[in-house]
Amino acid sequence: MNLRVKISIIAALLPGLTSAQEMWGISNSNYSGNMGIFLNPSTIVGAPYKSEFNIVAADVFSHNSFVYFPSDQHVLTDVAIGEGVRDNILFHIPEGERQKGFAHLLVIGPSYIKVNESMSWGLHTAYRHHLSAHRVPSHLAQFIYDDFRFPPAQNIRYQGDNFGMAWANWAEFGGTYGKVYMDTEKHYLKWAAKGSLLPAFNGAFLDVKNVEYSLTNPGELTIHNLDARLAYATNEEGRAGSGSPFSLRGLGIGATLGATYIRKRVPSAFECGRASDRFKKYNYRIGISAMDFGSIRYFNDAHRLDINTTSDRIWSGSETLNFANLNIIDTLVSQRVNGTLNSEDKGFFLWLPSALSVQFDYAINHRWYANLSWLNRVYYAANQIARGNQIAATVRYEKRKWEASANINFFEYSDVGTGIALRYGIFVIGTDRLLEWTGISDVYSYDFYFGFKLNFCGPRDKGIDCPAILR
Repeated sequence: MNLRVKISIIAALLPGLTSAQEMWGISNSNYSGNMGIFLNPSTIVGAPYKSEFNIVAADVFSHNSFVYFPSDQHVLTDVAIGEGVRDNILFHIPEGERQKGFAHLLVIGPSYIKVNESMSWGLHTAYRHHLSAHRVPSHLAQFIYDDFRFPPAQNIRYQGDNFGMAWANWAEFGGTYGKVYMDTEKHYLKWAAKGSLLPAFNGAFLDVKNVEYSLTNPGELTIHNLDARLAYATNEEGRAGSGSPFSLRGLGIGATLGATYIRKRVPSAFECGRASDRFKKYNYRIGISAMDFGSIRYFNDAHRLDINTTSDRIWSGSETLNFANLNIIDTLVSQRVNGTLNSEDKGFFLWLPSALSVQFDYAINHRWYANLSWLNRVYYAANQIARGNQIAATVRYEKRKWEASANINFFEYSDVGTGIALRYGIFVIGTDRLLEWTGISDVYSYDFYFGFKLNFCGPRDKGIDCPAILR
């Protein structure tokens, strides 16, 4: 099995090569705009600009605790400058009884926000790609990595239950609407909802209720018991990256709701004039949000396979299985385990990576802010993409034209990362995995995001000076 396929499998099964990071360096900024509505859409209500046009923004995130690249190999900088990844720099270490994995790519296309005094609205476009695995036994991940030829594990019976994976990519066309609910000298409360139509391209999920297996000889796998379901919608070759990867295979809807309470909001600090930088915007604000609740129904090129056996099935040549092709997996599993031909042509649902989040932002003075954010997945179905749990503490220096921030974050509440971000005029750039980029830390994860967006303050008025210097 080549390195690229191994990485794809490990990314699908483990917590550490590839769910979503939340761009902590910009998402909680008062100037986050379209880069902030995916965390809490109420950020656009009463924002310190009149309108925003997002040209393009992107975020790619990966995290793993099972395989890593040694820090002295500088793999991220090599890839960034176009050099290839060498097979001998990939290491693996087993950790724990269960493994979890997450992948996330977000590309925000042309999008627009309009801010009025008591209400705001916006339109957005995006492309999203998510991958997750939940509660995968470490021994199974180890076997897949070693092509089912791990010698010390032979003749040992292994068992796993209630684990699976899910994967999907889709486009997003949506709108956001929010209003001010309360506005007094001391109390300011606002809310917003983001709703989206989701044309979906590819999707799959694997739900394993129970599996028992052993490796009697290298490449000879004996399955003693298996109860699982595989569903997928891909092109005719069973792949997401060839043929027609962007054909419409499903359709869904999704929504994110958010609300924010602000203590002693100062209206003059949210004006576009130069003087606004001299005022402290508020004492503190608290935001809550329910993120990505919804589902996708796959109906084109959709297949579903129920896999069941309670008697021993011997699988010779398992080390040659091509895990990158779902059609091949479907056919082989049907024949070797079920003793039948292949799956049903049948549609299926896939639920979005839902989460609940709370964001607390404290204004130290008129330029310095401290933020603490918490995000916890809501995982309620086996045919659902799981999101990564996160806590992030951020300090930022914020002005209209530019800001800088630094954070420490805990992915899955245990894996520590550090990040920095910079917004200057129309440009945003940042990472929540700084030490991996600098070669200080072994590369279990990576993260990078950027954006180009224009803020407008409306007609030219005396003293007006917009964040993006446009008016």
